Amino acid sequence: MRVLITGGTGALGRAFQAVAIAAGHDVLAPGHTELDLFDPPAVAAAVQAVDAVLGLPTSGGGGRAPLPRR
Repeated sequence: MRVLITGGTGALGRAFQAVAIAAGHDVLAPGHTELDLFDPPAVAAAVQAVDAVLGLPTSGGGGRAPLPRR
């Protein structure tokens, strides 16, 4: 299965990539500079060539929206 992971360079994404690759999946994990999640045409193009999409961002959108402080 070909899988696209958003947030693939973060803590959750890196951990999932290892598991998915070990299970024999083809994993795409573009970084912030390779896929802007706020660009609908770019996202639409990215999901055309995959069987599944996992959204695992941990920083709230590549630093565009800060996480609330506790």
